[in-house]
Amino acid sequence: MTIPGIVGLKDSSGDMCYFQNIRALFAELPHASLFIGPEQLLAESVLTGAHWSVCAGANLFPKLYVALYHAAASGELQRTVELHGKVMEVCRLIYEAGHGSSSVIKGLKCALASLGLCSDIMAEPFQRFAEPERSRIAEAAQSLKASME
Repeated sequence: MTIPGIVGLKDSSGDMCYFQNIRALFAELPHASLFIGPEQLLAESVLTGAHWSVCAGANLFPKLYVALYHAAASGELQRTVELHGKVMEVCRLIYEAGHGSSSVIKGLKCALASLGLCSDIMAEPFQRFAEPERSRIAEAAQSLKASME
């Protein structure tokens, strides 16, 4: 089966039932790549056939996300569970620091800024975090970085 112009798909729905239906369709497209959006689903999606993920946290801790991918892709379940726990910690400490749908990108930008990787100034209408979130995220980013070295 081929679908002209389709070389891949990124599913950011967060719905694993939907993802599994898409995965079944992609089994018939051997040259197409299937990605998952939410990094909280990286381990599960790769274990069940995803090719990769587009993870925000990989901007912060690329080695963690690559290691998780390789562990899941090779079926190392114990290692996958361990690394998935670290990814969930990133999500909890960085992305859930604020409220609303923009807290993920605000948390990510704040953490990246605290590690000296970029500015956390955001395009309108978004505003970067103020205190106490900035300090809490900076502390969490430094702690997570230290725990991964």
